[in-house]
Amino acid sequence: MTVRGYTRVSTGEQNPGRQIQSLKEAVPKFSIWIRNRPELERMMEELEPGDEVIIHEMSRFSRSVTDTDHLVKEIRGKGATLRSLTEPWLTADDSPQSELLMNIFSSLAQFERKMAPQRQREGIEIAKKKGVHKGRPAKYTKNNARVRVALEEFAKGTRPVR
Repeated sequence: MTVRGYTRVSTGEQNPGRQIQSLKEAVPKFSIWIRNRPELERMMEELEPGDEVIIHEMSRFSRSVTDTDHLVKEIRGKGATLRSLTEPWLTADDSPQSELLMNIFSSLAQFERKMAPQRQREGIEIAKKKGVHKGRPAKYTKNNARVRVALEEFAKGTRPVR
């Protein structure tokens, strides 16, 4: 039996450290599959009967209810199990109760993902009203004073290229 940990982040800038630490504390020796879908696909291909897939939480496992359903069926179909560290009562067995809970929590995760941009927009609006948010930095053009100065310094040889 192999215990396999899976983590996911939405962008390259995000850090899966919290998820990895949680998995390391739960199971000292396991394979870690991080970040992108090709790694998840590879892990799924390598699953064998008796293997266990451990995740930090459902929201980091899949992108939608449909995706969760597909992945859980594939894990079960290979004779493996799925365990969430933050939702220990959530199992991937074949019972109607398990299916209901899995659907509820994957629906909540999908809802949260869809709400994030709305919350971000609301936060930006509040920051703008307070005068804190100035928007994206201006694009650098030849007319931009900072760029003009940098180009002049570069032409004089007083500014190195980085």
